[in-house]
Amino acid sequence: MKRLLIASVLAATLLLSACNPNDPTTTVPSAAETTTAAETESVETTTASTEETSVSEESSDPTGYMPVEGIESPNLKDSVWDDVISGVQIKGGEEKNPEISWKPVEGAKEYAVYMIDTDAGNFLHMKACGITETKIEAGSLGVKEYVGPNPPEGTHNYQVIIYALKDTPETYPGTKAAPFLREKFEKRLDESATILAMGSISGTYSAN
Repeated sequence: MKRLLIASVLAATLLLSACNPNDPTTTVPSAAETTTAAETESVETTTASTEETSVSEESSDPTGYMPVEGIESPNLKDSVWDDVISGVQIKGGEEKNPEISWKPVEGAKEYAVYMIDTDAGNFLHMKACGITETKIEAGSLGVKEYVGPNPPEGTHNYQVIIYALKDTPETYPGTKAAPFLREKFEKRLDESATILAMGSISGTYSAN
């Protein structure tokens, strides 16, 4: 009986010790520790979310189209167009369209190629439609399709834009020697022929 009483007292003492917050052997997280842990978890979650957003933004294409790659022209040197493509005869201009080549786009039935003067309200200098190859030879376009750069003064920027089309459009928007209404024309091309990809190169030309 005495032994049973002693065992009961010892068991009660151990139980009280385990539940006593003042016992140095008992570890109870403080409010500060709990707050710090919560803050750390919040920072880690925010960082992870930011990283996911950055990857998404880097992967997105602002134009909404895949790029036409490998666009080149031997008539474009150090971002300046050759005199031969211009309409400035005193500088040796022959008003011959530049040679343009690019890599094929998978699924494209044909290509539409435009050249615009971005410093003159997108004045349209070249409109080559129904191109089934991935190259336009120099001087291969007629007067209805091409007019050479001839800025009235200073230096202008001339951009060549290539559209890879899934189908043949009902009509090709744009009129040579008139403003190229890019957003409107792209919408029309996309609706009637589906734009698969788009790419461009630019260069300057000066009449002086």
